[in-house]
Amino acid sequence: MSDSPADVKKRKFAQGVFAGMDAYAAAKAAGYRGNKKTLQECASRLMKDAVVTAELAALNAAARDDSQATRDEAIKVLTEHLRANVDDFIDDDGMIDLCAAREKGKLHLIEKVTRKKADTKHGTSENVSVSFYSKHGAIDRLAKLLGWNEPEKHEHNVHVSQLSDVELKALAAKYGIKP
Repeated sequence: MSDSPADVKKRKFAQGVFAGMDAYAAAKAAGYRGNKKTLQECASRLMKDAVVTAELAALNAAARDDSQATRDEAIKVLTEHLRANVDDFIDDDGMIDLCAAREKGKLHLIEKVTRKKADTKHGTSENVSVSFYSKHGAIDRLAKLLGWNEPEKHEHNVHVSQLSDVELKALAAKYGIKP
């Protein structure tokens, strides 16, 4: 990319649009000057500019790359769910210790924390429970991801009398038979 002051300004405009500003506000924030009509016209031209469109494309591609989980990331998370250990969440007195779990980097293994308060004749009692993601669910998902399961057989029944001539010929060609 060129580092000319004009191109830097254009990229700043594109970054403003990418961040959610309308084109007029992005032009103003990028340092373009003029009255409202002038800035709106400038913003309209900028939206068609090659430097701006290239910067927007690059920002969109980077955001898309950052937002897509990889197969390896999914396997890592599912393996962590499979190997989750309740000991990472319990202190020496047998109480749930979410702060210690956070320090160990284990909070992502929790599916749900439920906190219930109840009024009793002795005062208010509080009960906190922690639910982990299912180990069986993690195994099932890993099995599918890693191909551990036997191939599934899918049958499709087609009434050839309902096929058009084109569909019948295509089906026959696919399986090497005469229509």
